[in-house]
Amino acid sequence: MPLQFDSNVAMIYGVESAFGTAPSAAGTAQRVRYTAGSAFNLSKDGFASNEIRSDLQIADFRHGGRRVEGSINGELSTLSWDDFLAATMRNTWAAGVTANQAGLTSVAASGNVLTFGGGSLITSGFKVGDIVRFTNLPAPATAWNSKNLRITALTATTMTVAAVPTGAGNFTAQTTFTLSVPGRKLLMGTTTPSYTFELRYPDISVSELFTGCRIGGANISIPPNGNAQVQFSVLGRDQQLLTSSSSPYFSSPTAAPTTGILTGIEGGIRLAGVEQTIITSLQLQISLNLRADPVIGTPLVPEIFYGRSVVTGSVTFFLQDETLLNVYANETEADLVAVALAAGSEPRDFISFSMQRIKLTGAQKSFDADGGVVVTSPFQALLQSGSTVKDTSTLVIQRSN
Repeated sequence: MPLQFDSNVAMIYGVESAFGTAPSAAGTAQRVRYTAGSAFNLSKDGFASNEIRSDLQIADFRHGGRRVEGSINGELSTLSWDDFLAATMRNTWAAGVTANQAGLTSVAASGNVLTFGGGSLITSGFKVGDIVRFTNLPAPATAWNSKNLRITALTATTMTVAAVPTGAGNFTAQTTFTLSVPGRKLLMGTTTPSYTFELRYPDISVSELFTGCRIGGANISIPPNGNAQVQFSVLGRDQQLLTSSSSPYFSSPTAAPTTGILTGIEGGIRLAGVEQTIITSLQLQISLNLRADPVIGTPLVPEIFYGRSVVTGSVTFFLQDETLLNVYANETEADLVAVALAAGSEPRDFISFSMQRIKLTGAQKSFDADGGVVVTSPFQALLQSGSTVKDTSTLVIQRSN
């Protein structure tokens, strides 16, 4: 009999309309891009007899409640993880805002400060942390067109961006332009999506179907010199084995996206109000604290329950001065915004992660024989609310396409 090859396993998912019920086999489903370490498994509680016997042995053991435990590992790219990022944030993607001279009258640039002649950037819906792009600016401002500009400060008529684009400079008031937040944004919410996953083993004509699966969180890693990584945890309700005529389940899944993989090497990190050039890595964890509690009368849990949405992580940086150490020592609230970029020409595709309120919860230094002193600072992200220039959310994710 044949054996199943690792490299030929397909992972496919479909969105459930009712928790725990697989969607139509002919309905919309999509293949998943994944890397080594991804897995889905049926897990059962177990309990042995505590009977005290003269032969000093255990005479009975039973299976208890069932659940599915999964992990999806991959490399961060735009579009590929839209559904799972939305499930992690418990919300839906929203289109970015757009404005032009009809509402904002004119725009002029002095350094990295853009001044508008009328209207209100705040009323138009722009927020600190957004990445925006200009189009239609005429000469001498054309170098500002189609460049990713990250907002670091905002008033009704002024917008400060992280950096002036390469080759761009000051320009006087221009009355033709479009300013937009490209792609889509994702804020934290309270939706309750669930999925059916299929692991397809074509070499042996077998599939595993996992139903009632909820995304339990995400771990995102942006190294200084490598591909950005993402790992989603999954907790589900049940598993079914499909063989021969019943495998595969999803008859015509959509191919996985082929968008470029993102890196941090040409991205950027803002921490504590400064565009940092000393960060050596960023780890971001989002946990939804899922629970699958058993009940009497059935091995299936009735629901996968959500807990609080908790955002934590850590940054490592070279010790340059006392500034970041004081952020921890003085319990100072700070902002943290990270951008990972795809390869290609401008405007580059990206995913950004914006947290406008974090507190560092440590500052552990390491000393080696060579190199610089490295500090690792864990952080706790907090709800940002009550501001007209910042989104009401602990974390905001934006993707460009």
